[in-house]
Amino acid sequence: QRPAGQSSQRVVALELDAHGACRLSHFPAFHSLAAAVLTGCVPISETVAICRYFEETHPEPPLFGRTALEKAHVDMWVRRVEFVLMTPIGNYWRHAHPYTAALLTQFKDFGESNRETYAGAQKWLDRELACRDFIAGHDFTIADICALSAVDFATWIGLEMDPNYANLAAWHQRVSARPSAQA
Repeated sequence: QRPAGQSSQRVVALELDAHGACRLSHFPAFHSLAAAVLTGCVPISETVAICRYFEETHPEPPLFGRTALEKAHVDMWVRRVEFVLMTPIGNYWRHAHPYTAALLTQFKDFGESNRETYAGAQKWLDRELACRDFIAGHDFTIADICALSAVDFATWIGLEMDPNYANLAAWHQRVSARPSAQA
């Protein structure tokens, strides 16, 4: 039973083990799957936040850009990937996939309509990749990590990449071949 006044959301419970090291005993609030416990037992969840922390502590190679303009450009592309690419994937996952049926009231027609939206997102990204190797330019960045995660998740839930988009397919092959993608 929860103590009076405690939220029904899951909370982070950090404990010290016998050696004084922190360990995460519950997932953070908002049911995040990615969580890092940092120096001082400070939990950080959400992939981009974790990557930003590691960027600050290990800045080479930069994932968020070097100059103010590069950083703003990378952030712009992360947001575009989130809004244009990830949104229809998430909507399909929540509203049309059988694995999430018990978690919420699904609106199947809406969920299925996101197949077409995702197809349009792939077409958009294919056009964008016609003149560069990576999402935000000529360097691999956090925008590529976000897009690769989205596209691979989409494939896993049954939203396949359209093989007619050669630029998107070449980008996917390039970033998937990186050692970090194989980990």
